[in-house]
Amino acid sequence: LEHDSWTGRLGALTEDVKERIYNVLLFVDGGWMVDVREDTEEDPERGHQMVLLRRLCLPMMSFLLQTVLQRTQRHQESLRLADIIASDQHRLYEVFSKDELRKFLQKMRESSLLLLDKGLDPLGYEIQP
Repeated sequence: LEHDSWTGRLGALTEDVKERIYNVLLFVDGGWMVDVREDTEEDPERGHQMVLLRRLCLPMMSFLLQTVLQRTQRHQESLRLADIIASDQHRLYEVFSKDELRKFLQKMRESSLLLLDKGLDPLGYEIQP
């Protein structure tokens, strides 16, 4: 009974973290820390600082979400994160360095291998005979 309670709480907290991180990653109006103000003159320094913040924070948030999903055995959801990072709509891949993308793909590979070990296909779907 205590284990069931703990598992339920872990599931709820995981959903909360997932929702909050996706709210940052999928921020409306061009993305998180993208200046959409039209009422002021352009400030190149401000724009540069916002780009640096995006490059620092968005990959870190992606890795955090990926870790949470993997450690809670939500490997299929972890793989869906790749679709969001790679999407032309959100263009999040642009804020990742080559090393960060390599690390991200390695973590995707780990999830796929764990799904294969469970008898599923690399994306987590049942293998059709």
